[in-house]
Amino acid sequence: MLLEPKMERPAVIRGHEDYVISGKTRNLPKVEAYFEKNTGMLERLSTSNDSLDGIYPTQIDYRDFRDVGGRKVPYEWVISQTRNREFTYAMQTVKAMPIEDAKFAKPSASSK
Repeated sequence: MLLEPKMERPAVIRGHEDYVISGKTRNLPKVEAYFEKNTGMLERLSTSNDSLDGIYPTQIDYRDFRDVGGRKVPYEWVISQTRNREFTYAMQTVKAMPIEDAKFAKPSASSK
């Protein structure tokens, strides 16, 4: 959940325009979320974290969206960090599984 969300100037990612929303979270001082203008899909998430060596940026690019049980799911995401570190995760299959409503129930107060 972004605290103090703010609309930024649009950005061009892989040849198309994205809306950019910036803000911060309780743990991260800077977060930028890039939403593809035509589909509304989250295409990039960019965060910055303070470390002993200074600001440590991380960028996650979501790609190859496919329909899974009526929802669009990224089958590939690329995580880029400082020092030219890049990790690519690619899914071969994704299945939609039903989740019981009880899993979302608020826990009851413990009795003492």
